[in-house]
Amino acid sequence: MAERSYSKDQEIIVERILKHRNHDYYKILDVHKEATDVEIKKSYRKISLKVHPDKNSHPKAADCFKLVNKAFEVLGDSQKRSIYDQTGSDPDQRGGGMGGASPFGGASPFGGPFGGQQFQFDNDLFDILFGNAHGTTFTFGGAGGGPQTYTFTSGGGPSPFGFGGIPRQRQQRTRTRQQQQQQQQQQQQPEDIFNTLKQLLPLFAVLIIPIISNIFADSSSNVDFQLQKNSQFNHERISSRFHIPYYIPSKQVDLLNEKNSKKLDKEAEQYYVGVLKNQCNREQNFKDEQINDAFGWFFHDQDKLDKANALRLPSCEKLANLGLL
Repeated sequence: MAERSYSKDQEIIVERILKHRNHDYYKILDVHKEATDVEIKKSYRKISLKVHPDKNSHPKAADCFKLVNKAFEVLGDSQKRSIYDQTGSDPDQRGGGMGGASPFGGASPFGGPFGGQQFQFDNDLFDILFGNAHGTTFTFGGAGGGPQTYTFTSGGGPSPFGFGGIPRQRQQRTRTRQQQQQQQQQQQQPEDIFNTLKQLLPLFAVLIIPIISNIFADSSSNVDFQLQKNSQFNHERISSRFHIPYYIPSKQVDLLNEKNSKKLDKEAEQYYVGVLKNQCNREQNFKDEQINDAFGWFFHDQDKLDKANALRLPSCEKLANLGLL
């Protein structure tokens, strides 16, 4: 048996994608239905690199690559994604027309074979065809028997087709349905507001917590600090937990005591970690962009890819050394 040229991980991702052939685009891209455009694009880049035929030698990698591209073509387009979310099918392959069938769900009622059986019109179609007319009777023939008569009654005005109108019960159902929709919209508004506030909560925490802390802090603990030394901030301190060096003005050293020294250490460490996380995100995004640029649709630049993979992430490495990544 010849030794296969692809890894177990490559086989696993190919089998996972092929399992979702039936237009399950969210699962193909491994994202949830509430994913943002940025999350979808990021996941697409990551998966497309793993199943690209130039990178993955599995015999079905090309099929996976096509599925991944098709999924991104739909989910990456806001209009197509909206149609897909509503229908669950590929927007580019939606069939139109009725294929010659009668709009009443069977053969045409005008001269078609009904026999002696009764039938019922679709309510919405009935609204379109017969308008709001008073009670009117019309007939059409049935197969093998005499003419059958159907009567439709409503309190509305005349129909341009000359037939009967909507029954009063239908009008009542329409009003009830509209009222239910209005109630659902009113119920949805508080949920939307809550979700928005939930998303903004981390931002509020970053902005408000320091303000509240300063309000309730003792005046004696109001000591400035920064991470770089200069002529003003020239007194070095080392934080107690992560041993981070930072600097305060010499004239404020006398304001420190055991309690507010620990608090100052904590504030300095939080600021330092926040700076590292921001830099780490930018480093990772830059590396991902360089890797993505190294790939084309049909070939890739191996030298450029090697350089991109070799890029270090110094801020991320510092976070990892602190046990925060």
